[in-house]
Amino acid sequence: MAAYLGNLFKRIGYLLPPMLAEDDVRQDLDRSTLADRLGDIATQGEIEATLATVERLFCALAMLDLASAARGTWRFQSYAAWLVARSLLETMATDLHTIVDPGYWGTQASDSDIDEQRALLRRLETGRLRYHPTQESRPIRFVYVAWGVIRVGDKFLLYAREDKKRADAQGYFGLPGGRFKLSDVPLAARPQEAEYDFAYGATHWPMQYLQRSLFRELHEELGLSEQDHYTCGEALDVPPYCRVEGARNHHAYTEYRIRLFPLRLNTLGVVKLFERLQLYPELFAWFTADELGVERNLDGQRAFVTALVEHFGTGMEAMAALPLAIDEPYLFSTPHVGVDIPLTFDGNLTSGRSGKPLKVYAAQLTETEHGWLWALAWHAKSLPFTGGLGSKLLLPHGWVRIDDLSAVQSLRAKLETSNLRLVQILDNQYARLSIDPRHIYFASQFFSYQLHGDVRTCSLELFCATLETPLGRVQHEPVSVGLNMTLAAELRHVSGLELLADTTPSSEHVRRMLDEALGAQAKNLGLRQLITGLSYERKHWKFTIPPHSTTSHRY
Repeated sequence: MAAYLGNLFKRIGYLLPPMLAEDDVRQDLDRSTLADRLGDIATQGEIEATLATVERLFCALAMLDLASAARGTWRFQSYAAWLVARSLLETMATDLHTIVDPGYWGTQASDSDIDEQRALLRRLETGRLRYHPTQESRPIRFVYVAWGVIRVGDKFLLYAREDKKRADAQGYFGLPGGRFKLSDVPLAARPQEAEYDFAYGATHWPMQYLQRSLFRELHEELGLSEQDHYTCGEALDVPPYCRVEGARNHHAYTEYRIRLFPLRLNTLGVVKLFERLQLYPELFAWFTADELGVERNLDGQRAFVTALVEHFGTGMEAMAALPLAIDEPYLFSTPHVGVDIPLTFDGNLTSGRSGKPLKVYAAQLTETEHGWLWALAWHAKSLPFTGGLGSKLLLPHGWVRIDDLSAVQSLRAKLETSNLRLVQILDNQYARLSIDPRHIYFASQFFSYQLHGDVRTCSLELFCATLETPLGRVQHEPVSVGLNMTLAAELRHVSGLELLADTTPSSEHVRRMLDEALGAQAKNLGLRQLITGLSYERKHWKFTIPPHSTTSHRY
């Protein structure tokens, strides 16, 4: 360190125009006069350079009156500003003197120091932008971001931001992926001046390697591998986005260059992702395109996607148009054809269209196999179990992780022997009933009913039996369905309370009316149809299910 600097800073500190807080004493000092008083301890060039630097620092901190400084006069804004100037000059007068702990800015700084540094950087950078004379502040931090877009239905998967432990960042989520790191590129593949260009955003060469960054980040965050679980669609670049931002104390006016990669998951990737979501639910959030546009979902979680909103608009139509990440074909996928699960192990499976004759499959299942069939069917319809599970893990889309698949493998073999490709097994640890859940029906004996009210106000209460399965107890609360006056009148004929008139509508017409009345919850219970038609004597309607009585089955 130059020997003259310490003496210069010390002398400047004593030559500052004096101020007194008590008497509001304030004096000005001409810079040329100050330079003359320093002539005995340094050369004219050294003095001018030092004073220019000190003056620029004081002006940057708005400690000097800027108009006076422009005229070559130092006039402090306040006594407090004068004290800050004295403190800085006293510190700089001594070699290796610091005003904070020597490890304050180190990589092992404490959490409290980091929060303080973040606040300081935010104050500096926000002020630098706000008070730039021509509003042309340049970013000092450059970040290259690879984001994976996982769209499932009308929702997008988001991952918790890395600052999630900070109180003011809790509940914030971003798209899976993250920042480019120099280590994402082998040394031999890096351009000359790679570090300089990366740090100063000179050539933006990291953009061409963002897919490598994506692969690394998705493995860390989602446990997914590009070799085994997904492929990337055509990348989409977002225009440069600038903001005072950054995790922890890496906080500055930053230019973000973002590249989006729509992902397409294979079946194993789907299951692995769902397992991750089940194990660490606090790390993930789902947002519709509209919720991304306002950066908040119905659960109150916040999305950090401002760069996307500014580019795509609050409607986020371009995001909503990106391809789905999941498009799993079912093994059993004949249009409008459903499968009926028998109530007991010695019953037969049936299959076909509602209202048409059903095909019978005699699979000859054991009680254990039948229990697994019910368990997989119940879970495929996203219906809840009570108790049980043990080492099993329930996943979306009907998947279950099971340590011992032997009984499920036996079930699959017997069904396939009967020409029913229903059970799908993956990676020797996951299984599901591979059929559209809407086409899974349960035997009519599983249900029972009660009618309440009269011809004007009538409701139908639907009950389910209780069964024990390897995944837990199949149990569901009764579902009450309100009926309009027309249906109420028709259902009076069910038990012969009233005889049918000659003008009775067709059973198909009544079935359609009942189907509309049942609603989504009742339909999801797997009742194929409630009315089969007229009795032999055409005196009353025939129900497929019996009046309510307590039923229990165990496996």
